[in-house]
Amino acid sequence: MTHDTTFRATLTQHLPRHTWISIADIYAMVEQSTPLDADDRRCSGRVAHVPSWHKNVRKVLYALRREGRLLSRSTP
Repeated sequence: MTHDTTFRATLTQHLPRHTWISIADIYAMVEQSTPLDADDRRCSGRVAHVPSWHKNVRKVLYALRREGRLLSRSTP
């Protein structure tokens, strides 16, 4: 399982500055830039049919937003 610090490093290194980017593009960038293992690709829940690494990337994005290092369209 890829650690959150790896996702954080990838995001802070590869996200473009002052540019809105879709979550699908963020996932594509992370997938190309981060070696993901079988645990990362396993579904994150019984109902949600998304890989667990998507949830972990969103968690890191929310943390970056709370720290003021990242803005989202929903940021007031």
